[in-house]
Amino acid sequence: MKNSDLYNGTLRTSFVPGSTLEAGIIFRATIPNGEFYEKEAGLSYYWLYILNGTVSFQRVENGEISNENKKYFPYGTSSAYEAKILLDDGDIYCYLNNRLVFHYTDENPLQGHQYGLKSEGSNLIVTEFATSSLEAPQHNEYLIFGHSYTDFWKTYKQDFHKYQDIYNIGIGGAITSDWCSEGYQKEVIAYQPKYGIYWNGINDINRNIAPKTIGDNVRRMAMEIKAAVPGFHLVLIGVCRCPIDSGRRSDIASTNNYYKQIASDLDYVTYIDTELMYCDSNGNEIANYFTDGLHPTHDAYIMCANAIMNTIK
Repeated sequence: MKNSDLYNGTLRTSFVPGSTLEAGIIFRATIPNGEFYEKEAGLSYYWLYILNGTVSFQRVENGEISNENKKYFPYGTSSAYEAKILLDDGDIYCYLNNRLVFHYTDENPLQGHQYGLKSEGSNLIVTEFATSSLEAPQHNEYLIFGHSYTDFWKTYKQDFHKYQDIYNIGIGGAITSDWCSEGYQKEVIAYQPKYGIYWNGINDINRNIAPKTIGDNVRRMAMEIKAAVPGFHLVLIGVCRCPIDSGRRSDIASTNNYYKQIASDLDYVTYIDTELMYCDSNGNEIANYFTDGLHPTHDAYIMCANAIMNTIK
């Protein structure tokens, strides 16, 4: 623990988990007798930690877990994670590697002022903590999110050269129901985007999720984000044909029909047709547009970005 005094403000640190057990940063901690034992009466803290490909946020009050949230996050026991935590009374923003992972609102915020580290294993390495005055949470005009197509879009800033204020929070392996969950929706909402660029659906199809269910998930997500961010506009990218799923053309077409209907019904949704974008004149998938039969090449990403920039100006 640090002999520190931070209630509101910004906390930064870098840590290496060092094991496959829970490891991370605690803050707003109250340690009644100067010792750190979970079952000690009066022990309270928030804990941001890494475990087995997930990141979790835990609230402990009087030695008992009163809230816990968990989501997928790329993990390595020897990887360094840059953490930034914004504390504004009951409003808490947790960032890892410049990505917002949790926005937690506590109606009865913990009152402790101490911070430090906690690990269930050994070898957790933490560099010196740094604190400063409260920073504003990150907001972006354009926000990319969705499945691995977005996660792997590392050149998005140069490809979307017309959009100066753009950020990417895509997650590999995601399906449409993931972005309907409260945790991921709150992440999108916290960025307060004017435009959300959303690419998702092929993983659902590969899991044999019905096109109608996919469409229902996207519709629900769009409506719920819009309710929280009134100025929000969804740029809905269609599911593209790809070599590895050449046998799923019918499901791809059906899913895109639901996407088109969503755009027709909701005036804050714009559909970007990519179904045949990477095909020849006969509708056959062109392998050169894919790195592995599924994921787009840089040229393919540029084509999609141009289609979006030509539509959303």
